Amino acid sequence: MGFGRFSSAVTTLTTAIEATAPRSRPSLRSKPWWTPLLATLRKEFTKASHLAKKSRTPDTFLIARQSKLGYFKAIKKAKASYWADCLAKTSPNNIWAAKQLVAPRKTRGSPPSLTPQTQSPSTKHCLISSSHPKTPYRAEAG
Repeated sequence: MGFGRFSSAVTTLTTAIEATAPRSRPSLRSKPWWTPLLATLRKEFTKASHLAKKSRTPDTFLIARQSKLGYFKAIKKAKASYWADCLAKTSPNNIWAAKQLVAPRKTRGSPPSLTPQTQSPSTKHCLISSSHPKTPYRAEAG
């Protein structure tokens, strides 16, 4: 196979991948309602907050407070707008997609509790010995 055919195959493969595969996968922390306006408001709020802490004047605290209120109102409005748009797009055919939007995210929970079936003496001993290790022996200096 010559270089021309190899280059053509790579180009074809690259084009197919770029057309079908997403560039990035949204993380668990990504917010679908986030907008560029919110990013700008957050920067302004952060700058105003830092300036207020640095200069400690009533005027800068007032500006920081107004910036904070505007930022959080914009977040609330963006969330409401996003949710209304999602519900408007939902039909009986894709109702489960809307259910996933309101389902709680998987987070670390508490460890499973011990049931009477799992409370054997060996299980209890193992748990106690691992959570309360013995102190090392110290020889007294004489």
